[in-house]
Amino acid sequence: MEENKQGYVDTPERIDAFQDAIWDSGLSMRAKIALHGICESPAQLKEVIDNDFTGRRFYGIGVKTKAEIRAFFDKFEKEHPSEAYKELSPREKKSYNLHRNIDELTDEEVNFILNYHDEKGHYPMFYILTKVFEHTERYSFMVARDYMGICGVRRTHEQIKELYDISNDATRRGIDRSMRYVQEVAAQIARIIGDDWEAYADMFTTPIINPDDIVAPFEELKKAEKLTMDFDCFLHICGVTIGKLWMHKERGAIWLVNKDDTHLFCYDWMLRDLRAARRIKKNEFFDLSEYCRNPENWRGGKVKRNAVPTVIELCKRIVAHVLGLNAEGNKIILANKK
Repeated sequence: MEENKQGYVDTPERIDAFQDAIWDSGLSMRAKIALHGICESPAQLKEVIDNDFTGRRFYGIGVKTKAEIRAFFDKFEKEHPSEAYKELSPREKKSYNLHRNIDELTDEEVNFILNYHDEKGHYPMFYILTKVFEHTERYSFMVARDYMGICGVRRTHEQIKELYDISNDATRRGIDRSMRYVQEVAAQIARIIGDDWEAYADMFTTPIINPDDIVAPFEELKKAEKLTMDFDCFLHICGVTIGKLWMHKERGAIWLVNKDDTHLFCYDWMLRDLRAARRIKKNEFFDLSEYCRNPENWRGGKVKRNAVPTVIELCKRIVAHVLGLNAEGNKIILANKK
């Protein structure tokens, strides 16, 4: 029986080795630019060389550059022969992709990620985000991690400053940019394995979510994804990772809101104008129905009509929390000033 030999294979491993070799090769910049313009894998380059660079897209490549590219390919073929690479199964491709693109993941962690995906149909995004912050060596990410408690341990400004021996300004910058770093890592994970953040959206079934509404789902998720972060950290991460949600904070209270343009309303202006109405003592109530339909109170000067009911409800909750004022229908009663 004739042996079934594997043909010329471009596996993910070999393609990555090819891309790495281009920049480590000492090729002229002209040759590097030409290579990236004509091929992304050794198989594509082999085809180009076998056809002697024929075709309109190769007209600008000179004789010396072609010779340099041929020499590079010959060297690459000797150091990375096709037969040394095998085709990967779909699971092996996922495993390789995770190891390649998310630094320091252990085999155990990768297996947990893949098994979770097999069981749930989506990746454990919170678990992966936690592991990226756990393994990071970037001090700014470490500051964000420790301040937010992403990996379970919360530290104060002073503790972080002392632990990493950094200045007050560096510590403050890391703390102030914590949410930005979470967004950066979340976006990186989405680029690598796909945007599975939206798989968590079914936890949030109402337009405005009070934290108490999702304590039980969080506890289930915490167990399933082996999370050590607390509930407050989870809420903050949800607010910047799940695209359909927006997080509004006001004096220690947090609401997660189905975005739907509700974030375009100027809630701080509403509080300012309501306080002014109380000082004037001319009116008995502040009409949210009228106020929230005024284009001047929306960013961009355009009312998002579908969002108005949710905006009004959130305004009532904010006012009750911040000012202790009750509402009758869509009107805030100004008489019960404390």
